[in-house]
Amino acid sequence: MKTPTKRTHATFALDILRSDFKLFCYPLVRILVMLLLLVVMWPKMFDVSALAVANTINEAASAAVGEGLMNEKMSQAANDKIANDAKNVFEHMHLGWCLLFVVINIFVGVFSIGALTGQSLAVARSEQRGFGYGYAMALKRLPQLFIWWLVTVCVGVLLSGVRSIKYVGPLVAMLLGMAWGVLTFFSITAIMATGCGPIRAIGDSKQTIVDSWSKITGSDGTQSANYSRLRRGFTVGLPFVLLNLLALLLIFALLFIDFRTVTQGSHHISLGAIAALVIVLYTNGAIVAALWAIVKSTTYIWAKEGHLPESVDESVMEHAFVNPTNRLVESL
Repeated sequence: MKTPTKRTHATFALDILRSDFKLFCYPLVRILVMLLLLVVMWPKMFDVSALAVANTINEAASAAVGEGLMNEKMSQAANDKIANDAKNVFEHMHLGWCLLFVVINIFVGVFSIGALTGQSLAVARSEQRGFGYGYAMALKRLPQLFIWWLVTVCVGVLLSGVRSIKYVGPLVAMLLGMAWGVLTFFSITAIMATGCGPIRAIGDSKQTIVDSWSKITGSDGTQSANYSRLRRGFTVGLPFVLLNLLALLLIFALLFIDFRTVTQGSHHISLGAIAALVIVLYTNGAIVAALWAIVKSTTYIWAKEGHLPESVDESVMEHAFVNPTNRLVESL
């Protein structure tokens, strides 16, 4: 079997998503839960309303743009106003409750990904399951997901500490984060598929990559390969990622125009447009999350159980991982 050397778009994931809309609903429910959690916990996190906080931030941004863009150096009055506005926000903020919100939100995210993965694993196995199946599986794996959540929080704190180191901190944190992302690529998939613990899931994630590469090359696992140089071969949701980038650029453009014309009272127009763009961002994010869950589950089941949905051609899976070294060899 020829070893692939090019990345390819995993169009099968989009086809599966179109045929099973339930997979798209999981990320949407997660977004709704996040918003509901924000509404419930807001009185604990802030002593003032969300509108008051938004107005304070808006006034500080208006002062920064109004003075900073029209003058090479901002006036002392503008600097004082920004400092006072920031101080007012922090005076009304309860840091402990804000941190609790972040921690709970991370756990909700892990649970939601587990539910989405459970549902997509059923699809990869060609099983017909209802919408509640994913959540039922997530509840069944709740202890493992809870421990994985603790591991995620600890790793996040560790990376934040490394990032705070002067000069080299951000670079080292980025490299460690990338390594962690590769090492744990299939971890939640392994947890949901087998019920194993987080430590074993990390090992299973690495082994899944090895098993996939063995199937791609047609070897029995004894063929020597530099697995550290393997790269993810599938690209997913590129048009949606580009749309997200465009939406972000439009949001920044609207904020810039709004702040520059603050005296003309155009806030209501820009706020409506920004709200629409934020909805686009979250919707696209939900689609991409569902697509990646499908890709991971399909690859995992193919590598571990040798099964693929009828709509997925096995030849496509040959691009699950690529070796960039071969790309150089073939070009010579």
